[in-house]
Amino acid sequence: MTVITAHFLALISPGPDFLFMVRSSLRNKRSVAIATALGIATANVLYLVLCIIGVGSVIARSLVPISVLKLLGGAFLLSAAYRALRAKREEYAFIADFETSGKVQNSFAKEFAPGLFSGLSNPKSIIFCLSLFSVVLTTNVSLALSVALGVWMSLLVFCGMRR
Repeated sequence: MTVITAHFLALISPGPDFLFMVRSSLRNKRSVAIATALGIATANVLYLVLCIIGVGSVIARSLVPISVLKLLGGAFLLSAAYRALRAKREEYAFIADFETSGKVQNSFAKEFAPGLFSGLSNPKSIIFCLSLFSVVLTTNVSLALSVALGVWMSLLVFCGMRR
């Protein structure tokens, strides 16, 4: 129940992936925007697999790697905020264009790759997985339960993003 509650709270708090998904949904048809959700979910699967096989535990217990991850995550968030504040009105023209001309048709691959990159570079995802698997899902928890929770969390991320 701790994992389910923590994951639910993480999912309802908007972050960079959520904003990226909203942008993709506004710009593309649903079938293509799903590629963004699949890219983000794939990144989460990668982090979960690394944590399940024990890489996350090693990183979480090492002061330098975890500090570097936290610093990189903070820099990423500051960079995203800076770009959002510095954006020009023209960069948001696609929202007005959407109402008049409809959505553009990007390819599945053109939306999957940025979704994957967004998920991989999102500090919230990696720090959440590291924290969860190093504190709650310790070595005394069975591998089957860890894998089942990883699959459940991945599916929930994908289904939540595609709404």
